[in-house]
Amino acid sequence: MNILVTGGLGFIGSHTAVKLIKNNHKVIIADNLVNAKVEILEKLSTITGIKSTDYYVTLKPIFCF
Repeated sequence: MNILVTGGLGFIGSHTAVKLIKNNHKVIIADNLVNAKVEILEKLSTITGIKSTDYYVTLKPIFCF
């Protein structure tokens, strides 16, 4: 199953991502890095044995409140 983990480089998200990967799911991690560091992605790669592909995107707001 393909699963999107938002906040995937934070404490809960990264542990969730590892568990999902170890259960043979394909995981896509989205994180704005406000409370996380990109170094966590390297640690996830080491733990899971999967090399990550990084994409950096900027989203334009659709709704303004």
